[in-house]
Amino acid sequence: MDELCKSRGVETRKLQEFNCSVRDLLPYPRLLLCLCEDKFGSRHVQKLCDDKLTSIRDLSELIDTLIVSHGLYLCTHIFGNYVIQKLLEMTCERGEALATSVASKVWNNVSIAMERGRLQITGVLNDITRACEEVQVTSKDEMARLGTRIINQVFLGHIRELSINQYSCRVIQRIVMDQHYPLCLKVLVLQEICSFDQSKLSIFFENQFGNHVLQKIIEKVPAEYLDWILRLIKGNFFFFFLRTYSFFFFFYIQKHSYPPPKKNKKKNYI
Repeated sequence: MDELCKSRGVETRKLQEFNCSVRDLLPYPRLLLCLCEDKFGSRHVQKLCDDKLTSIRDLSELIDTLIVSHGLYLCTHIFGNYVIQKLLEMTCERGEALATSVASKVWNNVSIAMERGRLQITGVLNDITRACEEVQVTSKDEMARLGTRIINQVFLGHIRELSINQYSCRVIQRIVMDQHYPLCLKVLVLQEICSFDQSKLSIFFENQFGNHVLQKIIEKVPAEYLDWILRLIKGNFFFFFLRTYSFFFFFYIQKHSYPPPKKNKKKNYI
């Protein structure tokens, strides 16, 4: 194992010969990172994570070792993003993972804060961290807690930089489109986008990957929340309209808003 850590290339066949588990790899964080960066190594890590012999404790320590330190980087990596997706699949998308007590407590609090208009991204991150630490959980709840930690650690607060990357934008679109993730999480993504100033917001109209994320959010978020972004562009219509991918934004807004925009409302924007 020590020799594998020192070598530049990662030979997954040797790991298979050693019959390594996630528990065996945890003392070697550098090797784990190298595996995630390799095409076949990434597949090997995903296979180990999904192995029946991998315990919830092993996954928790894997998140502490790998995701806390390198989660943002791996999400933008051509092969590393598949490891993130596998962990999300295991912890959030199987069964009713995010409907368990820990997730319900967290996301219900977020929904209440939204209704009262007191939602701030920093406060949400702190609330999620606190709830994950406080709730006493069963094995099923523990998986939900791990999934919530990944979302909190990797995605919330980093939506802009992840949206404009060709690999991580796929992961955000997966979260937005999948029915297992709560609606308030998808609204949080939209709200973080709307918290940017004009120059940062314009990247979602200029960058094809950021524009794809915006399109998926428009599809899945209720129409009343779309008013947030419409208010932002109302006073600078031509600035956004002349961006490369602005057509797709206005097309999706018209297609998915309900009730449909009135003609005089369009004239006001123009």
